Amino acid sequence: MKKYYWNGISAKERRRALKDIRDIIEEYGEILDVQKISEVSTSIVIETEDNNVMGLRQNLNDIMSLEIAYEEDRTVQPLSLITLNLTFK
Repeated sequence: MKKYYWNGISAKERRRALKDIRDIIEEYGEILDVQKISEVSTSIVIETEDNNVMGLRQNLNDIMSLEIAYEEDRTVQPLSLITLNLTFK
């Protein structure tokens, strides 16, 4: 399984941004966990197929500033696990 760690910054209002982000994620995979860290920070764990990672990243990058913090390749399964840490301005 490949593991990705992404950092995103959204200038949108928190609720609106989360709705838009959730809609995009659900096109490409499944949300496994959402943790509200604070009023301005949320962590989302996503599971998707390897061939969906680039499309997901591209579409998320269209609505927020997205930085790839770390990638780990343990290719045993054709799935990827993505931890997306969000900050809202």
